[in-house]
Amino acid sequence: MREKLYFVRLPLLLVALFFVGRLTLGAAGASYEVGNRLFSMVILQTHLALLWAAVGRRYRGYRLGEGVQTAVTIVLVSQILVSTATAISYLAGISVSEPRWLRGPAGWWRTA
Repeated sequence: MREKLYFVRLPLLLVALFFVGRLTLGAAGASYEVGNRLFSMVILQTHLALLWAAVGRRYRGYRLGEGVQTAVTIVLVSQILVSTATAISYLAGISVSEPRWLRGPAGWWRTA
């Protein structure tokens, strides 16, 4: 496992950079759309999970299970960062949610 953590240092650095970039944009008052366009964690996780598993297969000789372990490690660290930041924001009383993304625009369920 230590070797896999050593191998995923670059993807984890990218996750950390995207995380800090997303936090910085949010603190600067940028809209959700701008933050998501520039620093989408889901798209980054998907690309890193797929590509880094393939890189491991090509250059490290990883089999399917080892590639999956690499992808899960990258996504798990990213989700831990997001969950921790969410918990800290709730505990600190910082209002950073966009409830309209959960509800949708007014009247979106009505089709004429």
